[in-house]
Amino acid sequence: MKAVRAFVRAPVAAKAMALEAALFLLLARLLVAHVPMRHWRRWLVTAEEPAPAGGPPPDSHVAFSAGGPERPAPAGAHPARTPPQRLPRRVARIVRRVARHVPFPAVCLPQAMALQWMLRRRGVASRLIFGARRKAQDPGLDFHAWLTVGEECVIGAGEVETYAPLPPFDGIGPRSG
Repeated sequence: MKAVRAFVRAPVAAKAMALEAALFLLLARLLVAHVPMRHWRRWLVTAEEPAPAGGPPPDSHVAFSAGGPERPAPAGAHPARTPPQRLPRRVARIVRRVARHVPFPAVCLPQAMALQWMLRRRGVASRLIFGARRKAQDPGLDFHAWLTVGEECVIGAGEVETYAPLPPFDGIGPRSG
């Protein structure tokens, strides 16, 4: 109930951003839960792939980014009221808050995907990184996703140091249409 009251009292721009976050979290969750990754991994661009003509050079120290080449802000878009260096953290905070209140599990990957989509709409380039580590007591692996803007991890930073970034997708392996 406290979250509902906070939402009602929030400025219109914050409400719109929260609704956008909820929509993107839902879309990301549905994609991750119901569509095999082999069907949407083509949307993940490896860091070693050449950038589109006229685009920035790839950032070779990053595992891979999701969502294809970054697009500039639309012509005629209003400048953000939040200073550009604080915008990614502000949007990430909203995504994390909304993720706690949606009626489905919105863990690291849907949060990182939703945040990347929201930042792209605002003209901010980001990188979605997957990592893995050995489980403490099981013989399997734990996986984690986080999003960086430049050198800063803006979402999923919790235990990032304990995860090894996975190598970029290289197109090797079976693909089914």
